[in-house]
Amino acid sequence: MASVYINSDIKLEDKNILFVGDDFTRAKNDDYYGFAGRIGFGNYMNWSNAGRSGATVAKTSRKHIKDQILDNKDNNYDYVILQGGINDMKKNVLLGEVSDSFEVEDFNSST
Repeated sequence: MASVYINSDIKLEDKNILFVGDDFTRAKNDDYYGFAGRIGFGNYMNWSNAGRSGATVAKTSRKHIKDQILDNKDNNYDYVILQGGINDMKKNVLLGEVSDSFEVEDFNSST
């Protein structure tokens, strides 16, 4: 049996967390709402799961992961967990490149 190290100095209880992503994040048929629910419930966090079936990282569908973040921009989250790429891979979509810049106009929405 593997042991688990728990750092009791890290307090996640009552922290606000948003999960965004695709089918894997949404976990529609999972009674515990996938990894999002397991993390949220397991740490007594205030959590939201914005994951959508069919969502992509690259702007190739109307279900873009970036839109999930924008739809929640007025909420105050301590953490945002991003998961994606499965639907992009299924569609053979080439992802863009990460920019060294921190300027919004340099952001590549295909990355």
